[in-house]
Amino acid sequence: QQKWGVVNFSTSFLRNAPDYESALETQALMGSVVEVMAKQGYWTLVDMQEPHYMAWTNELGIVEMSQEELNAYIAAPKYICTRDITAIFDKPVPGSSRISELIMGNIVRKAINDKGNPAISVGYYKVMLPDGRTGYVRMPDVADFKTWTANRSASKENLVKTAEKFTG
Repeated sequence: QQKWGVVNFSTSFLRNAPDYESALETQALMGSVVEVMAKQGYWTLVDMQEPHYMAWTNELGIVEMSQEELNAYIAAPKYICTRDITAIFDKPVPGSSRISELIMGNIVRKAINDKGNPAISVGYYKVMLPDGRTGYVRMPDVADFKTWTANRSASKENLVKTAEKFTG
């Protein structure tokens, strides 16, 4: 039976073997869907779906989901972090405690209010992490995922422009 997971850390390190001294192969970002292939101690072997790539990560960074839970996660409205780095806070006010960091490309679900709309506090969106915790992120730091993806172009120029943001 297939097992699924969603990355719960802003950056989950994926290693060649289930050992912290093993080579760091790549990273997966919060909100990424992975297939859970095996377990060894507190390590989980995952297959990143796009592109297919298998590596080991600490089990704490993966929220395992049934097919039904995964379908609900995929269908849920989401935000994508568009800022290099920001945070999810426990309250929608400056100086609140951090729940998690967010980096560019992280994906979180929109928290929905009782009227079926995205929950908003002055200057903040309420969000839900893959593990179900909720918090608040500053509005300028994220964008609606569907709108953002509809306005992207994978042209050579755009890829180079994005890559250049990370030099130095």
